[in-house]
Amino acid sequence: MIMRTFCALAVLAIPFGATLQAEDKPEIRPEVKAEAKAEKDDAVNVTTFTLKDGTKIQGTSWSSLGDKDLKSYLINTLEGRRMIVLEKELQGKADEVVALEKLPEKARAEVLKTRAAAAAARAEMEAAEKDEAAVAAQRRLEISKRKALNLALDEIALARTVLSNADQIVRNAPIEIARLDAQYDAAKTELGGSRDYVSGYLGGGYRDSRRSDYLRDQMVSAAEEKARVERNKKDAQDVITRTSETLKQLETKAVELRKELDAAEAETKLALKKAREAAQERAQERIKEQQQKDQQKKDAAQKDPANLEIRPASAPAKDLTVLVLKDGTRVKATTILEDPDGRITIKDDQGKILYVDAKDVQKRE
Repeated sequence: MIMRTFCALAVLAIPFGATLQAEDKPEIRPEVKAEAKAEKDDAVNVTTFTLKDGTKIQGTSWSSLGDKDLKSYLINTLEGRRMIVLEKELQGKADEVVALEKLPEKARAEVLKTRAAAAAARAEMEAAEKDEAAVAAQRRLEISKRKALNLALDEIALARTVLSNADQIVRNAPIEIARLDAQYDAAKTELGGSRDYVSGYLGGGYRDSRRSDYLRDQMVSAAEEKARVERNKKDAQDVITRTSETLKQLETKAVELRKELDAAEAETKLALKKAREAAQERAQERIKEQQQKDQQKKDAAQKDPANLEIRPASAPAKDLTVLVLKDGTRVKATTILEDPDGRITIKDDQGKILYVDAKDVQKRE
């Protein structure tokens, strides 16, 4: 059975014409390139479907659906309608590029509407990318400020450790010096007030000078150690002086970095807020536009509720298709339209238009 059906739905996206091979001709003048681009933007790909009965249908875009005997082409026609054509009705199809100005007025309006929607989508994507780039840049700035502050805090901690160690050396130096002075004086006193030790054995004896040498070594050692302690004390005092000045500078720098970090964090929050608000505004605009489109479709549907064109079947009456519903009802159909939502539109052998849900159909004969 031959079936041809029409229904009005939204037009699918329309592909652009063939791209220019500008890279192969770098010598082309800018004005020529502009003209070529304008011609490309004004061109539309059109597919002409030729049916077996000689009918020609021109579509701006199409897609295939179904399989076996119901394999069909869903065509967006130049007039802004949608048509479903069975593949077995099709004799051939050819592609061509048509200038936008040569299209019918309604088809031209649909093309411009589709391109406007694509441009709006690109604008939304670019705006979102711009907002994301601004937030990312601000986050990078915040991270750099935080790293600088952490580095300054580490340097401050190190400087304070150096100061603490140097201060410990300075505070312990007087105690060490006093101990070494006492050691020196004790050795000196013992050395000046004593004689060489005489050791006797088996009725004999000899003079022992090792004790005096030991005391002299103690005095020399105490003097050298005292000199080292005093030098370490002086070095520690110099370290304290230099490090204290450095620490002041580091603390001043840390305060400034803390302020810069706080400002960067505030800027990041502000950038995030602006990005969210901008996204919400764009979303509200899209909702508003969609509501307007829905209202326009609703108004159009009220003027033409069915918006359906049923072409007379070219097959003889004996090729009727019988649909058997689950409740036992048998419907003899000359033309059948199945839309993507699962609703079947039927023209029966009496010329009446019926609507049936696909899930209510038990079988076809």
